Amino acid sequence: MNLFRSLPIALCAAALVMSCWNAHAQTLPESPLGPRSPVTGLLLKDETTGTLIQNSSGDRAHHYVSHLYLWSRDQATEPYEEAAAWVETQLRKLGLSEVQVDHFPADGYPFWIS
Repeated sequence: MNLFRSLPIALCAAALVMSCWNAHAQTLPESPLGPRSPVTGLLLKDETTGTLIQNSSGDRAHHYVSHLYLWSRDQATEPYEEAAAWVETQLRKLGLSEVQVDHFPADGYPFWIS
């Protein structure tokens, strides 16, 4: 899988994780990381792990990926921009305010990686 095809999937995964905190992510002053938990073996605090488990949804993740699949995501194309704008909108709906889509110059030539 090339980088440009996996980027939207990575963005969806980030959106899913961020949705677990909803609006709380921007007001939570302390880090969700802590020492290794004796219960889970993770570096996440146990209450953070519980929140992730209670609020994670495979159906929601499937919806995000299915929706992104509707657009062709070849770099430097209009559908790629539409997909990025959709991800930005979804993150804002989840309560994140500091969201931006970064743009980088392209030379306009088609490029395929196999």
